[in-house]
Amino acid sequence: MAGTAHDFSHPVYYSRPSDPRFTIHCTQPWGHCPLEGQAIRIPSGARPAGGSDGHMAVVDLRRGMEYDMWQAHVPPEGGVLTISWGGRTRLHGMGLGSNATAAHFGLLAGIIRAPELEAGRIDHALVMVTDCTNGFVPPASGGGLLCSGQPGAPDAGMRFQLAMSDAQIDELGLPAWKKAILRAMADYGAYVEDTSGVRGWGVELESGSTYTSFGRPDQLVSVARQDGIPSLDGHYTLDLGSGIDWRDKLRVIAPCVSEGRC
Repeated sequence: MAGTAHDFSHPVYYSRPSDPRFTIHCTQPWGHCPLEGQAIRIPSGARPAGGSDGHMAVVDLRRGMEYDMWQAHVPPEGGVLTISWGGRTRLHGMGLGSNATAAHFGLLAGIIRAPELEAGRIDHALVMVTDCTNGFVPPASGGGLLCSGQPGAPDAGMRFQLAMSDAQIDELGLPAWKKAILRAMADYGAYVEDTSGVRGWGVELESGSTYTSFGRPDQLVSVARQDGIPSLDGHYTLDLGSGIDWRDKLRVIAPCVSEGRC
């Protein structure tokens, strides 16, 4: 949930010329940080996700740019915004070349947003998080936490697809939110974009902080309650594991397809 240490999702904020001005400072000594010294506007009250990744994306529609941050610490009203690392990508590009996730995808790329779950329709590819990777393939340009002794582990940038038709998915006795995710995985696929160190995989969602930072209700929680998704100690989990034979139905799409070479 938003504002908790369990929030490893991606909050997204849209800036205006009247918003406070921040200058970004990167703290990791890894070479040239793409966002070092960048001056951007961020809405008052915007905050990163509460988990240790501290992800945050700021979209500047006037510049046509998305600024992506990892482990961000935002002062209340302008000044120096410190981040461990980050990057940027053009809004009308491919969503690549940023530097806040293992695969270097933009934080807005492929995430599931509350209005999409509520509508039961997701018209784009998804992004996935796995426990580790064996490297990376296009369109990724980084690999994150490396697996040890797992030769069959996925690569960052690997694209998975659910081998089912929309009609087959519609016939399943599953809730509408799950069918929406399954149809997106069948129609567009899901790309590995980050690693978590926690065994298994999951899809990436927009953080509820996108809403609660400004005193509004967490729209993801509202959808969860509306759809009867159970909670444990106030935490909601999208159960994607049940109802599908993932071992039989999930297939890998060759990287050359994403590159347009085959």
